[in-house]
Amino acid sequence: MSNGDKKKRLVLLLFAAAAVAAILLAPVLGMETILPAAWWGEGLGRELNIFWKMRVPRVLTAFIAGSGLALSGMAFQAMFRNPLATPFTLGVSSGASLGTAIYIRTGIAFSIFGITGASFAAFGGALLALTVVYGLTRLKGGFSSATLLLAGVAVSFCFSSLILFIQYICGVQHSFRILRWLMGSLDVVGYLPVLNILPFVAMGTVILLGLGHELNLLMTG
Repeated sequence: MSNGDKKKRLVLLLFAAAAVAAILLAPVLGMETILPAAWWGEGLGRELNIFWKMRVPRVLTAFIAGSGLALSGMAFQAMFRNPLATPFTLGVSSGASLGTAIYIRTGIAFSIFGITGASFAAFGGALLALTVVYGLTRLKGGFSSATLLLAGVAVSFCFSSLILFIQYICGVQHSFRILRWLMGSLDVVGYLPVLNILPFVAMGTVILLGLGHELNLLMTG
């Protein structure tokens, strides 16, 4: 193993250690004194209730969601051979936001296996954005990275304009819900949100690990 590979592995190990430390320390920051002996007792006090039912789930949700975003960014950077590439590059983020905005505006509410309809709408909007970008690129008669980038930027601006239009014609309540979704939130209680996003991030991680060799080849050009 070369010195360069050893340094890369050392950096990865340091980042992994920092991530584990963040998960362990973040829930207890700012908490009042907690008796360790009572952590697993039956009579949970107010502080312990807050710790296990609010603080720990929010830290885990933030960690898993951040991991998914990091993996997505890495895949985009490998595909475009550009360290500045993001999900906004192909309009994926704008498409997901548009799908959710339409879902909220229509007033539809449903869930499947505990996954809200907003998540399905966001996924559908992201697929729509990718389909439009792919179609525009094929119309140009080529499939270069530059063409993909230009089409992605155009689709992103178009979808962002549609989101603003939907907010404009919405009432105050729907407009507020759309804005809150666009900004994001960790206002979760319990472990259901953790269980909702964990399978998707886990599957994406496994797929990207399996395609690691191909992604490295793309990075080399």
